[in-house]
Amino acid sequence: MNRLVLSSLVTLALVTGCKEETAAAAAPGAKPAAVAPVVEAPKKPALVELDLSKWGPAFKGYIAMAPPGSTIEFDDPSRQLKISENDYLNLNEAPFFEDALASIGKGDDTVKNVVKKATEATWERTAPIGAFWSFDVLVTTGKDKWSCNGETLTDAATRAVLVEVCKSIKKK
Repeated sequence: MNRLVLSSLVTLALVTGCKEETAAAAAPGAKPAAVAPVVEAPKKPALVELDLSKWGPAFKGYIAMAPPGSTIEFDDPSRQLKISENDYLNLNEAPFFEDALASIGKGDDTVKNVVKKATEATWERTAPIGAFWSFDVLVTTGKDKWSCNGETLTDAATRAVLVEVCKSIKKK
């Protein structure tokens, strides 16, 4: 019972205090109440269109959206898209993508925070040198399946950028 009375008194004091402050602010010659600064949400980096035809005939007419300065590299069969010196994704043929996806994290106690969906997976791996943030995303070009995958030592946010680049691969 005492809690109810105390809670009612606190509520009444807060409401009354708010009304008095509002009335004081509306009085002539009163100083305006301080306004809290607006904090902007971090902006996503602007993305630019990259032509993927350098990766061979299967990618003729395909593009990806990536951060400015990203580069495409191809040394058959290696296909990479670098967003920085240390952060990049690989594209590999993946006719059995679903089987590979199902095996992620099985029997490996260094893998944690596995998130699997039908066409992608993200996870973290703890190694003696530090944490790795890994990903694998299914990309299709016609009837061909490709694994857009990689890992970064930077952070989960960088992994998220790499995953978005994978998801952006499409026919122009």
